Amino acid sequence: MRQTRLRLLGGVLAGILLLGGCATGEAASPVATEPAEHQGNIVSAEGVVQPHKKADLAFQVAGRVEQVLVEEGQQVSTGDELLRLDTRDLEQNVLKAKAALASAQASLAKAQAGSRSEEITAAEAAVVSAQASKKTAELSVDISAGNLT
Repeated sequence: MRQTRLRLLGGVLAGILLLGGCATGEAASPVATEPAEHQGNIVSAEGVVQPHKKADLAFQVAGRVEQVLVEEGQQVSTGDELLRLDTRDLEQNVLKAKAALASAQASLAKAQAGSRSEEITAAEAAVVSAQASKKTAELSVDISAGNLT
């Protein structure tokens, strides 16, 4: 019994020395774990695996992912398409902006047909605003439909 304890203690000390020699100098972040369970020659433990490398991703537009084009762990290069966004909401915004532009143009035409100069100026400003909204909506679709890298 005493010999078994000495062997176990010697094995633990040798393991600590070996692991100490493998240290990289970087401090590991503390991770809460549950104590190991011993069942004969089997050791069962739980822990948290932390990635060696991590990448934070940011996109030019927000939206729902329609299709993921790469697998986890797959090598990618700069410029590779990673995923595609669902553009249906953005395309709906373009249709709304086109309708608003048509309405503003009709109001302008009506104002030009017999209104005061202030009303014409206001209608012209509404047309310019509607044109800008339409262009913004179209650009959002173009950006989301392009390669998301």
